[in-house]
Amino acid sequence: MADKKDEVEKAVIYYCKDCEKIVDTYQVGRKFVYKCAICATKNVAFGTERSIKNFFRIKDEVEEEKVEEKKEESKTETPKGAAVVEKNEEVKETKVEPVKKEADDSKKNEEKKDETPKEEKAEEKKEDKK
Repeated sequence: MADKKDEVEKAVIYYCKDCEKIVDTYQVGRKFVYKCAICATKNVAFGTERSIKNFFRIKDEVEEEKVEEKKEESKTETPKGAAVVEKNEEVKETKVEPVKKEADDSKKNEEKKDETPKEEKAEEKKEDKK
């Protein structure tokens, strides 16, 4: 039975709210009261490593390293639209011609002419008959 108690004690960690760190503690007379070994206050929370880290939003050092590595990798990636060159290959330049706006404008004007109100068309027909 002592083995199970030792396993449970190992799974439990203590977080000092004043130091804002995971700390070692010592128990004070009552059953669930602990003092911080660093600042000697009784403002200590205890729980599993996972629960304490989630509740107090403590990041793992391993997770922080992964985040930093991802940031470094994203900085070294080629920007959008850049030519990717493999070994022993030359970069071929491509010429991009500007889009002709005149053709687009003429199509829009034709569409606008077709969209004239019905009243105007009716008046035009009356004038044509006269």
